[in-house]
Amino acid sequence: MIVLNCDKNMVAILDNIMSQLMIDVSPKQAMILILFISLTVSFISTYATKKLVYKPDYVKSRETVQKWRKEYNEAKKNKDNKNLKKLEKKKEQMTKMEAKLSLQSFKSLPVTMPFILVFFWMQTVLGPLGQFVILPFALPYIGLQMNFFWWYLLTSLLTSNLLRKQFGL
Repeated sequence: MIVLNCDKNMVAILDNIMSQLMIDVSPKQAMILILFISLTVSFISTYATKKLVYKPDYVKSRETVQKWRKEYNEAKKNKDNKNLKKLEKKKEQMTKMEAKLSLQSFKSLPVTMPFILVFFWMQTVLGPLGQFVILPFALPYIGLQMNFFWWYLLTSLLTSNLLRKQFGL
């Protein structure tokens, strides 16, 4: 019984918090708000990646793997068996290095994970607006109108790519 009572209290608390976070926005305000949120999230994510992941040893290892992969693919393409055998000897080492690099790329995840809450907030507040972004041309699979999810995805991809270039990632 106590657990059930606790759950009801928790639901009431969460409901109260969500009702206080609700805002009334027009479609234009929603578009600008989502653009601002995607820019902010992209900036924080890119900055965290730059500071936590892209350290000199990571960059050097990444360049080494990319160089090896390029040489390996060229040798395979040109059927250069002599060079291919030489490169095959390093394959296991490069695979291990790639795995290590992949693990290192998760270092920024704790910084970016809380932004999932922002996405749920946007779903609650902006979801009811429906298709509120009207495009000047049709996009494949989307059409002429977008809801908050597609608008966020589009703006997030654009802002994160621009910021990654600015940060040299």
